[in-house]
Amino acid sequence: MKLDDDLAEKLAIIFAEQLGEFMPEFVEYYIQQTDHELKLTSLSKRTTAWVKTWSKDLGEIMKLTSHKEIENILEKGLKDGIGINTFTRNILNSGIRDEYYKARRVAVTEVLTAHRAAQQEAFMQSPAVEDKKWRHTGAYRNKPRQNHVDMDGQQVPVNEPFELSGINGGTHYPMFPGDPILPPEERINCHCIQQPVVNKKILGLSLEERQRLQQEAIDNMDDEWEKELDAKNKAKAGIED
Repeated sequence: MKLDDDLAEKLAIIFAEQLGEFMPEFVEYYIQQTDHELKLTSLSKRTTAWVKTWSKDLGEIMKLTSHKEIENILEKGLKDGIGINTFTRNILNSGIRDEYYKARRVAVTEVLTAHRAAQQEAFMQSPAVEDKKWRHTGAYRNKPRQNHVDMDGQQVPVNEPFELSGINGGTHYPMFPGDPILPPEERINCHCIQQPVVNKKILGLSLEERQRLQQEAIDNMDDEWEKELDAKNKAKAGIED
């Protein structure tokens, strides 16, 4: 029996609240992987808006699955915080069978999405991170996509998307592996990661200067987001500049 239709909205609220709590923890963790002295002061407006949108989409995904188990797996994965590698490995080793496979793989994918989005936010806030690099993590119990193998080592500026040739044709521009803008065939069971490319000279600056640069990055992200949002609203209303 499927989850009740009205549950999608309730789940969206629940996950928005959970991610509102967990996302700052995730982001600060990833910031300190690069610069252990920096702390999170605030999330960018773009990421805050993404959490709300993604929570709504996630509620719809969970409504459509026939297995309530996905709710439990995903909630546990989020609460486990930084232990995503252990969590994923446990899922993969847990004797997945046909009737649970779909629910489990969707849960794993979406938990990874939360971490990847947090990592992208952390990269954007970290003054020393100038570029990011796509890394293919191998074929652990997984048949690798050749187009993802080919992505290994692609390096782009931290604020720009990667360029991924689609397995079914076309070109995609994800900000990180598993970006929700990608079609399912590029996201499900994808365990690729992105790594920061660090400018060590920036790490040599004073903490006060690095904090100033961090806040400047947040302000710039917020300004860009406001401009994009304003343009979208004007386009929707049929208003031309």
